[in-house]
Amino acid sequence: MSKRLEKTIRNMVRLSEGNASSQEAAAYLRSEGYDFNSFANAVDKFNKAQGIVADFGPVKSVLQGLSLGFSDEAEAGLKALAGQGTYEQNLAAISLAKQEFEQESPGTALTAEIAGSVPLTLLGGLGAMRLAATAPGMAARISPAVTGITGATATGAATGGLAGAGTAQPGQRLAGAAVGAPLGGALGGAAQPVARLGGATVQRGLDIGRSIVGTGTRDFQRRADTRLLQALQRDGIGPDQAMLRLQEIQRSGYKPETIIELGGENTRRLADVVAQYPGASQAAASLAEERMSGQAARVATDFRQAFRVNTDALDLAEDIIKSRDAASRPLYQQAYQEGGVIADDRLMGFMKIPQFKDAYTRARRIAALDGIELPEKATDIEKVGGFDLMTLDYIKRGLDDVLFTGKQPGSGIGKTELSKLKERRNEFVSVIDEAGPASYAQARRAFAGPTEVLDSIEEGRNFAKLDSRQLQRVYSNLSPAEQEGFRVGVYDSIRTNINKGADGSDALRRVWGSPEKRDQVRVFLGDDTFQELTGLLEREKVIRGTDVTMMRGSQTQPRTLAQREFEGEQELLPMMGQRGIVRGGVDYLLRSATGPGQPTAEALAPSLYSTDAARQMETLMRLRGLDQILRQEAARSSGMVGTGVGTQTGLLGE
Repeated sequence: MSKRLEKTIRNMVRLSEGNASSQEAAAYLRSEGYDFNSFANAVDKFNKAQGIVADFGPVKSVLQGLSLGFSDEAEAGLKALAGQGTYEQNLAAISLAKQEFEQESPGTALTAEIAGSVPLTLLGGLGAMRLAATAPGMAARISPAVTGITGATATGAATGGLAGAGTAQPGQRLAGAAVGAPLGGALGGAAQPVARLGGATVQRGLDIGRSIVGTGTRDFQRRADTRLLQALQRDGIGPDQAMLRLQEIQRSGYKPETIIELGGENTRRLADVVAQYPGASQAAASLAEERMSGQAARVATDFRQAFRVNTDALDLAEDIIKSRDAASRPLYQQAYQEGGVIADDRLMGFMKIPQFKDAYTRARRIAALDGIELPEKATDIEKVGGFDLMTLDYIKRGLDDVLFTGKQPGSGIGKTELSKLKERRNEFVSVIDEAGPASYAQARRAFAGPTEVLDSIEEGRNFAKLDSRQLQRVYSNLSPAEQEGFRVGVYDSIRTNINKGADGSDALRRVWGSPEKRDQVRVFLGDDTFQELTGLLEREKVIRGTDVTMMRGSQTQPRTLAQREFEGEQELLPMMGQRGIVRGGVDYLLRSATGPGQPTAEALAPSLYSTDAARQMETLMRLRGLDQILRQEAARSSGMVGTGVGTQTGLLGE
């Protein structure tokens, strides 16, 4: 086992023990030159080798080409006869060494193998036919695939069939021959330039064909990047614009956004199509599930920041009461000094009402907490010279407490009684304002007492029952302290509404899903803050739309059309026009035979479904480099090198 494979196995074990994600594991494997399939193949071969070690280099690559892929089996058999392990162990060790050589030196491996095939090509397939005669039963197995074919096509079919068998894995020789024979026939009868490749192994021929059309093992990433670049450009966004958008997103508040959200409808359709392939579906599903489950918390955070709250409603009420009380205390002291004794017969009339007697009892208790002793009964007030402003203010606070507790369940006070009591309370306060100094009304405007804030919070919780115009009138008539409390109640109602839905349900729709709901919120925020909140929630809406589309899994007509384009099914005629009927047809067959959708989707998934800003920037940098390359290719194909022809023509063909 090579040191590289040994290190990779060791590190993959550590990643597994550390509960690393599949994306993290895939990224590490790419850094070592593997993907999941090639790594699994290498480990399987190592296990089968059972300690047997082999080497592989340019010379053996030449022999592979010369023998149409059978030299490794011959070497394995000779070593087994010499007592160096079993045939299967040697074959696995040689195959592992070959795989690592091709990964580390792909150009050298391919060149050497093609060089080895040249003598057979020059013989016009004679060497291949002779080799078939020496391979027990192989010619008989291949012959049905070439029955009725003559000339160069027959030679190509025979050569391709043998090469397909030689390059296939043990146990898959017949399947390899069945694929190689017709493909070799197509290549053999195409044209002299194509025939020169006929002696190479079919597998290497397939790799060449894939490379021609952008679907080789190492070209799937380019194909994936091209598809993404196409989608972004169809949405009117180039790589540089996408980078600017990404930077704006990072500055305006983090959300789990992907490159999908940088684009538009075409980019989202691409993500939807890719999500249907098994190799990418898990990454897409994980992204959608994670973002859906976290939506409620993100939306609640957006509202909390907009309303400038950072704790529970009751804690906020206590903070408002403390700050307002401290700010208004000097105003009340001034009013008390200016007010003196207020003589008005109407005041004693209020004291005869039972609820006002209850309010006076509460007023005595509130005053006692401030170190002030009031007469035991309201009727005794004349004994101390009558009602002064401070005593009347304590009675008003006692009334507020009676009204507040009367709203609570089980208070024993009916709705009609409560309404009547509120009317009497307002009349009582009007008498004080009329008979007392103006400074008292100013102090009360600044802070009327704790129940004022608590009442406002409760009323704010019911804000959704009023339309935006009613809300505007109610809110504008509140005191500053009441407005603070009302806003806290509004936020608390929104937070409760966000959290009451099931996990993964659309929280945004419940609190932002109609113009009326948005207009209601606007009343409390002001235009600038409202626009900031709108921007954040619009981003959430786009995220939600992407996730729902990927998760629903229905084969709609737009998805079907997009998938055909992704697979390249619509490209036969354009390819034949560009490369000629024979060459274009062969290229199209190669693409169809190798199925580019699955590996392309796997290559594209890490770029599409990542929320990591660094990876997104890396992808966009790669797209910018690809964009420049495609500009040059488009210009060369149009005969306009240096004219600045962009990828709108080179990529989209428009």
